[in-house]
Amino acid sequence: MLRAKQLAGPGGEAFLSTPGLGDRYDVSTRTIERWEDNPKLDFPKPDLVINKRKYRRVSTIESWERRRATASTP
Repeated sequence: MLRAKQLAGPGGEAFLSTPGLGDRYDVSTRTIERWEDNPKLDFPKPDLVINKRKYRRVSTIESWERRRATASTP
């Protein structure tokens, strides 16, 4: 069974699933779950949960990426 890795929400906004995030960062879904559990990373909470599947807005993920990049810049 294939899982949807990306959804289009209201207004055409894109959402990524946990496997989609794994693909984006080239990590396993378990790694994404560890990031969720690590408060130091401040990884975004899911914006949408459908049948226990977690989805995050691409815009939320991109915002988190910018914050991480800014925080790691000397």
